[in-house]
Formats: sequence, structure tokens, C-alpha cells
Amino acid sequence: MVAVGQLGRRPTKSDARTVRLAPIVAGSPGALPAAPLARNWGRHYLANGDQGDLISFGTFNNMTYGDCTCASFGHLDQAVCQATGAKPTIATSTVLEAYDAISVWDRSAPTVNDDGATNLDALRWFKKQGLIVAYASINEANRTHVETCINVCHGVYAGFDLPLSAQKQKVWDVAPPGKRDPSYDRRSWGGHAAMAVGYDDIGVWIVTWGRLQFMTWSFWYTYTEECNVAIHRQLVADVGKLSPAGFLAGQILATLATVKD
Repeated sequence: MVAVGQLGRRPTKSDARTVRLAPIVAGSPGALPAAPLARNWGRHYLANGDQGDLISFGTFNNMTYGDCTCASFGHLDQAVCQATGAKPTIATSTVLEAYDAISVWDRSAPTVNDDGATNLDALRWFKKQGLIVAYASINEANRTHVETCINVCHGVYAGFDLPLSAQKQKVWDVAPPGKRDPSYDRRSWGGHAAMAVGYDDIGVWIVTWGRLQFMTWSFWYTYTEECNVAIHRQLVADVGKLSPAGFLAGQILATLATVKD
């Protein structure tokens, strides 16, 4: 059993004004480019394109408080800035400021009212601060959309209804065929938020509690409740420079022209 921190994603909050990315991915012009067979922004990429060492991710106090909805943006910041060579801009203090602002939790009394927050409120806060420039909802059940957004934007922001069974699994997976065990029930553990930064043919890598956690695609399809793509400002800071995935920032901006909340 691996060490786990706190959960803290409250039930999904929706807003009819949030743009759905599906038609942008599927349509043209401005369609997002196809993704490679595998990608993992949780690792350093070497000059020859091979994967190197794991990135050293922070916990952003999610081992102590239920601030996973906000800590996820710290992990996106670390993944993007490592790949682009920029200096990370989201510190633990930023994450706690965000959690304080969007929930009933109070930094001055941190052991009281630690009841989590919603993904949508976190998206709005980080966009308002200019740390992300846009966000859009994507279909978590459409693997092409998930892989495309991870490839281009270094992550997708997911909300999970975690089962208790995950506490004992090194690789998060669904129940074996024919097995009926209530520990595999949705949200029997609780709600959690994390940034998915990688994928391959078998499953998805998320960052949580300061480390990479792998889950099968079956687990992703079963327990993912909501999914958004958030565009880190560093990816579009220089319109003439290639992003780490090999695309001009201008190409990403062309897609973002239709992504307005």
C-alpha cells in the first residue's frame, strides 16, 4: 500500500457557459493536432526525444489539507515549466491562497472546515489570476480528446470518484471480471482532483500527492467524473517559439480563439 494524502474534490459543479472542446478537436480550422502513441510530461525529455528521469513534483500541502483541486495547478505548472525551461510560478502559498479563496477553508484556522472545493471554482480562480489563459470541458470518455489535450497542453484536469480499492493498488484498476466487492464502488473512498500528464496504450499517468500514479484506461473510464483542459500561460508566451510538443504557440492560440468562458 502506497502512502496517500488528502482528498478534497466536492461534487461536480457545472456551468452552461463552459465551452465544450469536442467540436474544436474534431473540426477545422483550428483543430488540435494528432497525439503520438504515448506521452509523459511527468518525466524529463532528453535531446534525442527519449524519456529521462522523473520530475520532482511537490505535494502543495495536499498530504495535510484537502486542497487537491488547487494543488493540481501546481503540478501542471511544474510539468510545463520543466519542459519549457521556465521558472515555476505556482508555489505552495499560491495553492493555499486559491484554496482559501474558493472554499470554506481558512488559512488562519487550517484544521477547521477542510471540506474541499470544486474543480470549476479552481479553474476560474487560476484563470482570473492569469496563471492559465483559458480552459474548456472535454469528454473524459473520448480517448482521442484526452490524449490530444495531454500532448498539446501537458495535462488535463480531472475529477475522480475514487473507490476504496485504490488505496491498496500500486496501479489503479477496476475489479477483476465477475468480482463483486463494494470497495470498488464509485466514491466509496471520496472525490479527488488531479492533473493527468501522461498516457500510453495501457493507461494514464496522473500527478497526486507529489508523485506519479498510473491507472488503467478501464479505471479512467469508470471513475473519472469530469475533465477539463487548462492552457498554461507559458505555452503561449512566445508565438514564434515551438512548444515542447513541437507546435507553434500561434497554432495553440488559433484554437484558443474559439475557447472563451
